[in-house]
Amino acid sequence: MNRGPEWKAHVTSRINVNQYHIDHNIPPTEETLFGKYAECYISAFTFSILLFILLFATAFLVSELLHGFKDISAPYVYASSDTIAHETSIVKHAISAYLYQGIQMVLVVTLAFKISTISRSSSNAIALSIGIMFALGQASLDS
Repeated sequence: MNRGPEWKAHVTSRINVNQYHIDHNIPPTEETLFGKYAECYISAFTFSILLFILLFATAFLVSELLHGFKDISAPYVYASSDTIAHETSIVKHAISAYLYQGIQMVLVVTLAFKISTISRSSSNAIALSIGIMFALGQASLDS
């Protein structure tokens, strides 16, 4: 297969650069495949965390605007598994509930990233991840 003199010059220069790196014990400077995927995963994960924080802040503000800021110190009373009533701050309860949901979000983002990496189709990955998220939500509601 003849690809032309430009291709041969490019391949030869890459071989020479790689050999120089090996001879002088220099680590590769180009981005590896793992680095590319890790960077994409980190950016998707960071974006989802930022949206999650924005969702919490918006929900909190809208709730306070609709119900008034006077109830922010209201207690949240719940019964634990040992049937004893406990009391905590409503803000503390809201934060812990969102953090527990954050675990599901991390799993869904990771699953979507894996699917998009394997299938090379972002739309399939998003559709499957949303479907799984709804299925997990229904499973947690049923139990």
